[in-house]
Amino acid sequence: MIYTHVNVDLDAAVSVCCSCILHKIDLTEEFVQFVPASQQDFPEGEYAVLLDLEKNKHGPFESEVGRSFGEYLPRSFVAAVDYLDSDGHDSSQLRTIHSAIKKGVRSSERSFNDYAVCRHWYPIVEGLMGLKIQHAQSVKRLEAIPRVEIGGHTFLRMEHGYRVHGIGMIASDQGIVGQVYLTGFNIGITRYPDFRDPDFRLLPKLPGWYCDARHGHVYAFGTDKSPKKEWNPHFKNLDEFISWLRVQFNIFGLTKKVSK
Repeated sequence: MIYTHVNVDLDAAVSVCCSCILHKIDLTEEFVQFVPASQQDFPEGEYAVLLDLEKNKHGPFESEVGRSFGEYLPRSFVAAVDYLDSDGHDSSQLRTIHSAIKKGVRSSERSFNDYAVCRHWYPIVEGLMGLKIQHAQSVKRLEAIPRVEIGGHTFLRMEHGYRVHGIGMIASDQGIVGQVYLTGFNIGITRYPDFRDPDFRLLPKLPGWYCDARHGHVYAFGTDKSPKKEWNPHFKNLDEFISWLRVQFNIFGLTKKVSK
């Protein structure tokens, strides 16, 4: 049986969902009970999981999510829940989302229902746990992708439809600025959101090519959102495109600035 406190906050709701998923049990009265946070007595001889209750508090400023389920969820999400649980404020709007769920439950069911609140969080938590697993797999797959230096910047060389989920965030952590790619008829270079340079708007505009006018983070002949159905007339392969980029980076000042 899983026990947590009534009027569930975000910490308790996420903890209940994690525990149900890991134990492969349903989020029903048969397996989950909401009790007063101060309750000390629980049925003897029963395997009980106590979540966010005073009886199993291990110390201040750490949520049950971070303490018990941190390894199963993305770090950024756990950190936000921990911060909200300890400080009472939250800049990531998780508090707003949780409050909206509770208000929606009250409106639809005419009374507050802790089970309903947790059920709204269940698919989100399940997805976050899946992303954590996917992230670990992506880090491993990223190791096999070749790098290429262009103007002192490091890019991933992506060919033949190679896809890694969340690759931008993972690669950025390693100082990789973006990727040059060739998938089908699409060829181009992109910069990841964590970086402001190089600005591809400084490159000469080739006929039929697209360059993002607002941020200058994409320069391409065909993208995922607007794929091409014919081969571009300017480059025979990715090597030719990379060679051209190296020359243009030098001409138009897109080379990496070295701080003195």
